[in-house]
Amino acid sequence: MKSFIKHKLTNVIIFSFIASCSFGQKFNLDDLLIVYKLDSNSLYTFSTERHFDLVHINEDNWIISFTYQSNIDSNISFIRTFPKDHSDKVFLYYYFNDEVDYKAFKDSLKVKKFHSLRNYEMFPNSPNMSDYREGYVKRNLELELSKTNYGKRRRSLLLYKRVN
Repeated sequence: MKSFIKHKLTNVIIFSFIASCSFGQKFNLDDLLIVYKLDSNSLYTFSTERHFDLVHINEDNWIISFTYQSNIDSNISFIRTFPKDHSDKVFLYYYFNDEVDYKAFKDSLKVKKFHSLRNYEMFPNSPNMSDYREGYVKRNLELELSKTNYGKRRRSLLLYKRVN
């Protein structure tokens, strides 16, 4: 009986460790919509609980931006801006490399009823570089998914308030 309990306890500990390491390696669309609305203190808490470290703060005359990096996967990071004029001109840039995640974002956008605005290629005649972008909108939010074949950051998502 003791060995059975010990075996069960070991399995629970291993499962908990694996779950804690895998939780938060990436953000899904719901997470990003939450991140977009958070104040800087809540953003810090939300991000660190999901294994993202604050790695850089940048300030200029118009905004303060916070850069977070996944401490599990160095290819995943995001930048969240806070305008100094307290306007709603907030931007969220999310960087990742996984094509599966890219497709998952596209599927989530359909489920959340974002409407396609435009699709375009940045370098249509270049054999060595491609940069494809897809724009979506829902009410006052605009979102752009992009993928490239060059640079460290191969996939990105940009979320901001739409200006009419």
